[in-house]
Amino acid sequence: DGLMRITNVTFAFFNDICLRRDIAIQVSQNNDDGQHPVVTDHTSVYNTSSGNLVFNGRPNLGDQAHGVGDYRIPTVALASANGTLININISYPYRGISRGPTCTYQPSYQMYLCRNTTDYRMLVIESVDPDTETRRLSPVAIMSDNGYIDLINGPQDHGWCNGYTCQKRISTFMAIVEGGHQYDIYLTSTTPNHIRFRLLNADSSIKTILALYYNSLQQVDVYANDVYISPTNKAQNFTNLILLDQSNGVTLSSTTP
Repeated sequence: DGLMRITNVTFAFFNDICLRRDIAIQVSQNNDDGQHPVVTDHTSVYNTSSGNLVFNGRPNLGDQAHGVGDYRIPTVALASANGTLININISYPYRGISRGPTCTYQPSYQMYLCRNTTDYRMLVIESVDPDTETRRLSPVAIMSDNGYIDLINGPQDHGWCNGYTCQKRISTFMAIVEGGHQYDIYLTSTTPNHIRFRLLNADSSIKTILALYYNSLQQVDVYANDVYISPTNKAQNFTNLILLDQSNGVTLSSTTP
């Protein structure tokens, strides 16, 4: 599942010395599309500055103003269910990965530190349509119930064809979500016919509600571990799939069918 685990390790003598900054754990700057989780346990620190424990280097993105403004939020995410425009800065006033009041930005890390919070997981969103390399879905908007919008751009074109980029990129996106919250997901282009979600390194105690926007009325079938999941708002008196005009009623306390 792409997990790096560090166990029974002592970090010692990581400090700034002789114009050199030593870092215990540094995020690779060569992987711009995503970073897999790192979990530490039973670790200790000796003669090491807290500012030298972790560092998240900035990737080489060129002009960072490109692709990160509110103008890249998918258009359908800017309207309510009845089609009226919403004030996005009131409904979703925050930007980036959703976080609670215990999270504080650490300049030395270039990351947020969220104390006493362990329910963050990586959500992999993947198009498995045949055109996954040629149809662009991003930016993908991950909109949380506590007012955050996380825009995920990319991924990059990593191929070379006769000295030029191949203009192909897999439609796989790595989002960071927190258990106990609902996330509305909007794609910039047409939703794939087949899309896959996977919450990495999560057991049944980590529950998250995902709502994926579709721009047309059509039957959507959901499978969990290759097992068909019947809609909770299905009309039970019909042999065909008929949905009731009501909310599906799914909550974080709902049990798996």
